[in-house]
Amino acid sequence: MATFNGIDMGIVIEKIPVVNPIERQINTYPGVNGLQILQGGTRGGTIMIKGVLVSDSVYDLEAMEQTWHEAAASGVIGTFVDDVGGTYGNCLFIVFRPEGQRSDACVMYTIELLQIF
Repeated sequence: MATFNGIDMGIVIEKIPVVNPIERQINTYPGVNGLQILQGGTRGGTIMIKGVLVSDSVYDLEAMEQTWHEAAASGVIGTFVDDVGGTYGNCLFIVFRPEGQRSDACVMYTIELLQIF
C-alpha cells in the first residue's frame, strides 16, 4: 500500500522517479589549456505516480479526492512510501490530477511530487 504522509494512495499502477540533472558551470580562461568544471549539485527529482482511488461510496471517493486536492493547494512536504516499501523523504506535493472516466467506485489519477535533496 503506497502512502504519502501516512495517507493511503489507493492502487499505484506506475511510479516513475527521475533525478534532475546536475547543474554545471564550465569555464575557460585565455592562455590556459583545458576547462574548469564546477559541480553545482542537483535540484532534486520528480516522482510521477499513476494510480486508482477505490471506495465503497461516491461520498468517500469525493473525500479522498478532496484530501489530495488540498495537499496540492497547500504545498505539503512529506514522505512518500511506495507499495514495495521504498521511502522518498522531503517530497513536495505538486499536483493531483484525476484522469479518464470516473465511476461511482473509482477514479484514476496522476500525482506529481518534487523530491528535494
